[in-house]
Amino acid sequence: MDLYVSLWHYNLAETFRQVLQFPGLRAITEADIEVDFEPREATPDEVEKYITECERTVQIYWTSPRRFASYDRDEIVKFKLVDIPLDAQYVLDLLAPLDWSVACFRALYGAWEGHGNRFDTPDFGDGHFDLGWGCAFKGYGHDSLVSRRWLDFGPWHLLHGPHDTTLVQFHDLHTDSETAKLQARPGHLRMADSDIGGYIRSDFRFTLNKGGLYFPQEKQLRVVVVDREVSQREMLEACAAVRYQVLGPNQPLESACFVFTEAVEQAYEHLHELWLRQLQCRAFVDGVEQRIDQAYRAEPVKPAWVQRLEQTQSQA
Repeated sequence: MDLYVSLWHYNLAETFRQVLQFPGLRAITEADIEVDFEPREATPDEVEKYITECERTVQIYWTSPRRFASYDRDEIVKFKLVDIPLDAQYVLDLLAPLDWSVACFRALYGAWEGHGNRFDTPDFGDGHFDLGWGCAFKGYGHDSLVSRRWLDFGPWHLLHGPHDTTLVQFHDLHTDSETAKLQARPGHLRMADSDIGGYIRSDFRFTLNKGGLYFPQEKQLRVVVVDREVSQREMLEACAAVRYQVLGPNQPLESACFVFTEAVEQAYEHLHELWLRQLQCRAFVDGVEQRIDQAYRAEPVKPAWVQRLEQTQSQA
C-alpha cells in the first residue's frame, strides 16, 4: 500500500531527520526540494542546513515512484512511502523507533477524497491528515486523550508496539471502500474532534462555560449536577480543563469530578461515560456523599469486524 503519515512531536526537526532515513526516502540527490516554497539544491549536506535554517517549511519530492517528505517546523511532519505491506502491525513496528507523539494515517481509498466524494471526518488539527484507516500514540502523546482507558473501549482494533506505542485501526484493511466507511465512521467520531470524541486538540475551544468549584486540597475541579443531563461535550471540556490547567498556576488541577446531588440513579446513568474519561463521579447514597466510580468495571464491546479480525489473528 501507499502509506501516508503525519507525525507530531515537540522536536519535529529530529523527527524529520529520522523519517529521511527510511530506505524509500534516502535518495536526496534524486529529489526536488523546496525551502519556504523556493526551489533549492538537493544534497544531503544542504538538507541539514535547510532543516536548521528554514523559516517555515522543507518539502522534498520524488517522482518515480511518487513519494514525499515535508517538514513544517511549527506544526507537523508528513511523508509518503510506497509498497508497504498492508498490515497495521508492520506500520506500528516501522514507526515505533522514531521520535513522535501522535500519528495519523491517511485514507487508503481515493473515493474518500476529491470533489464531491470527500468522506467528511473529524481530525486532530495541527496540520495532521484527516483520520483515515488509523492513528497512533507514543509515550506522552497518549496524554492527548481523555484517558488511556478510552483506547480499550472504542469501536476499533487496538495494537500495541514497543516504546509505549499504540495504534488504533478504524477498519478492516482488506475490505472495500464503502464497507470500510461504515466500519470507520463510529471510530472516527469517537476518537477525534467531536462532542463525543476522546482527543483533546492543542487548540481546544471551550464552549459551554459550565464552571465548577475548586477544591485546593484535592487539586480538583468539582461540577455540581442538580437534576440535569451531563453531555459528553461537558465531560470532554472537564478533561480539557485539567489538561490545559484553565484555572491558572495558583489553582493547579489534577482531576475533575461530577457531583450528582439528586437521585443516585442519575449518577449511575452517567457513570460509564465518566469512568471512560477517568472523571470522578460522586453521588448521595443513603444520604452520604461518596464516590461511586472506584468500584465500577466494564467490559469492552467490540464490533463484529474487530472480533473477526482478532479471531483470525489468534488462529494464525
